[in-house]
Amino acid sequence: MHAVRPATLEDLMVVASWIRTPDECERWGGTQVPFPIDRVALPDTIGFTEQNAYVMIVGGSLIAFGQIFDKPQHRQHLAKFIVSPIHRGRGYGRKFLYDLLGRTTVDRVSLNVNQDNSAAIALYAAAGFVVADRPPDQGASARTRYMERKRNDAQ
Repeated sequence: MHAVRPATLEDLMVVASWIRTPDECERWGGTQVPFPIDRVALPDTIGFTEQNAYVMIVGGSLIAFGQIFDKPQHRQHLAKFIVSPIHRGRGYGRKFLYDLLGRTTVDRVSLNVNQDNSAAIALYAAAGFVVADRPPDQGASARTRYMERKRNDAQ
């Protein structure tokens, strides 16, 4: 059994502890979050609020984190999606992704994913995301793919 709830600053600090290398940091935060992570600046750096950030809890343990941002043209953007390293490969990412998608309020949802992260790309593709043209308001590192999902395209 799992639960999804709004994230707290304490949760964010746990998530920051999962990121141990510059490559992991770029996969999670793109070029927006410098490594080593400045935990004092991190909430402002990623635009953290308890209204846009969520965590998945399983058996009392924090398993996953993600954010949902409102964007222009009736689009919402999933960001900073991460599953705890010791819980990857067990289906939690899929469950959490669908929980977050259930919290979106528009028909068009986007995300950026590191082009080398084949597991994440497969997860997003299975959820109906496809590679799309990046809108001008959506910055990202050169190593990312921009993907979108429309409700009527989802499986």
